[in-house]
Amino acid sequence: MTAFILPSSPFSVKEVDSSYEEEFNLLKNEGFKVYLINIDELDTTKIYPKYEEEKLIYRGWMLSEENYQKLNNKVNQNLIVQTKEYLSSHHIINWYDNIKEDTFETHFTDIENAATLFNKLQWKEVFIKDYVKSIKTGKGSIVDSVDDIERLKIDMLTYKGFIEGGLVFRKVENFDKNSETRFFVLNGVVNAPKEVPQDMLKLAEKITHQHNAFFYTID
Repeated sequence: MTAFILPSSPFSVKEVDSSYEEEFNLLKNEGFKVYLINIDELDTTKIYPKYEEEKLIYRGWMLSEENYQKLNNKVNQNLIVQTKEYLSSHHIINWYDNIKEDTFETHFTDIENAATLFNKLQWKEVFIKDYVKSIKTGKGSIVDSVDDIERLKIDMLTYKGFIEGGLVFRKVENFDKNSETRFFVLNGVVNAPKEVPQDMLKLAEKITHQHNAFFYTID
């Protein structure tokens, strides 16, 4: 039977991270076996309780490529979503071309060439993130000048600690923020958490045919 592995509390591997306590209890009540692991100490931590070689679904905080592979190594490559497939949906550079007609215009660069790309695009403002995350603290991820790129770089290193993969420039578009919905795609089937407009659901279903992966989310 498939089991789950969730982040433990940073203070005790025998206790679940408080952010995942509700899900931990739900899984246990449904009869699933749930393991815990300290994702901040993957080099030295042990799995609780003793791991019995089941296939595993990881449910937890986003992990870098290095740490996801460390986790997979800890469980003898028994994660259902292997590292390569994880990155196919985790890193934007791996999925953007599959759905680019249905998402914001995007360009890829690095710190050294960011100013050159900003000037080349001649956009009034640009949303800048790394391959995974944007910055929501401070001034945020919207940049309106070359000088502001340096501020964003400092913010990313200060609040995240590193830049994962490279920099991503996304065109800023106006949309109804209240319309945002997260869909869960499992083996090509779209699952919506609530009633959604049919055009939105059809778009999510279209994307599942363009981006083939076992499990991912669409916002």
